[in-house]
Amino acid sequence: MQEFLKPKEGLLIRDPTTKIILSPEGSLTEMTNFWNRRVLDGTVEVIKPVQKKIVTNIVTKKEDDK
Repeated sequence: MQEFLKPKEGLLIRDPTTKIILSPEGSLTEMTNFWNRRVLDGTVEVIKPVQKKIVTNIVTKKEDDK
């Protein structure tokens, strides 16, 4: 099972498998015993990822009436 995890403010938490520091904005992570312990000890929190809304402006040209 995967969860979106974010470290508590001011903490750097390294993934024991990849050796990469967990992003301050959070990242999708496979829930292992390591990450379950981090959630229980309060060093990381499970969050819902923020979905960015992409807005595009479409401009259409009108044909001039002749």
